[in-house]
Amino acid sequence: MSERLQHPPSAAPANEPEPAPAPEPSTTTTTTTSVPRAPPPSGGHPAPRVFSPTAFVLVMVAVFGAPVVAPLAVALFGDRLALPGALATGLAALSAAA
Repeated sequence: MSERLQHPPSAAPANEPEPAPAPEPSTTTTTTTSVPRAPPPSGGHPAPRVFSPTAFVLVMVAVFGAPVVAPLAVALFGDRLALPGALATGLAALSAAA
């Protein structure tokens, strides 16, 4: 089997723009010094950070807060509002899930 080139080496593909002309050299010379840059906050990896501390805290509050809210909601709906037991339990479950 022989390998085929998709485009001839001398022809540019039709969907790529032509390269811009090179800028003309200026009469003044400037020297620039490169300063080493600090690594990005992702530890030098090019991908952005995935872990969000804010989202983590919100999820932890919701996960551990639901069991705390459910008995309080049962007491509120069943005892204080005098709703029937099944309705109070269902509303407590909904309020804990929300």
